[in-house]
Amino acid sequence: MTIPTIHSQYQRYRVDHQLLLNKKLESNRMKSTLSIYLYLIAILGYSQESTESRKERMIRTRNEQIEAQDHLEPEQGDLTAYDFSLEYHSNVRSYLLKSLSDRPIVRMVVLPSFTPEYVISLDQIGDDYYQVTKIEMDSNIWYSRNPEEIKRSVKTKMINSEIADSLSSLYLIALSKTKYPAEPMIYTDGINYHFAAVANFGVHTATKHSPRQGTRIAQLVEITLKLMTEFDEDEFFSEIEALKDRLLPPI
Repeated sequence: MTIPTIHSQYQRYRVDHQLLLNKKLESNRMKSTLSIYLYLIAILGYSQESTESRKERMIRTRNEQIEAQDHLEPEQGDLTAYDFSLEYHSNVRSYLLKSLSDRPIVRMVVLPSFTPEYVISLDQIGDDYYQVTKIEMDSNIWYSRNPEEIKRSVKTKMINSEIADSLSSLYLIALSKTKYPAEPMIYTDGINYHFAAVANFGVHTATKHSPRQGTRIAQLVEITLKLMTEFDEDEFFSEIEALKDRLLPPI
C-alpha cells in the first residue's frame, strides 16, 4: 500500500469519525432540549392551574385534616398527669362540681384558659324527673390563690324524659367514638371540654380542646349549651337526632 493511499484512507476515517461525533452531539443536544421542554411544560401546566383549582384543592385537604380530628379524645389518667394538673382538677371537683351527682346522665365541664369555669349537668331526680343544672364560677379557679372563696352561680331547669333519653344516647354514641389523635398537639390557650355520661358499667368520659366550628364535636357542645335556653322541643329533638346520624359513620 502506497503512502498516498494510506493518507487517503486516513482522511476518510477522520471525516467519518467527525460525522459520527457530530451526530452524537446533535443527539445529546436534542435530548437536553427535550428535557428542558418537558420541564417547562410541567412548570407551565402548574402555573396555568387556576387559582380557584388550587384553592379548592387546599380547602379539600384542610377539610380532610379537620374531619380526621373530629372526635373525642381519652382523658388523661391521674397516674400520668402533672402535679399542677392534678391540683387544678381537684379544685374544680371541690368547688365547681360539689353537690352534683357522681353518675350524671350527661355532663359537660368547661375549663377555659382565662374566663370562669362552668358545668352543665343533666341528672335524674326521682323516678320521672330530669333536671339540668348549670354551675358557673365567678372567676377562674386556675388563677385564684384562694379558690374556696370564689362564689358561684347555680341555675336549674327541668326537661322531659324523651329529651333526656335522646341526649343520653347522643353522648354515648359520641363517647364510643373516642380515640387518640393521629397527630398529638400541645395546646396552651383555648377551652377544654370534658364530657361524661353514665352507661351500664360506670361513667364514660372523654375530652376535646377547642373543637372547630361546624364539626360534630362543636355541635355536641352547642346542643349541650342549648339545654339552659328556651328551645322548641321538637326542633331540639331533631337537632339531637341529626347529630347522631353524623356521628354514626366511622370517624
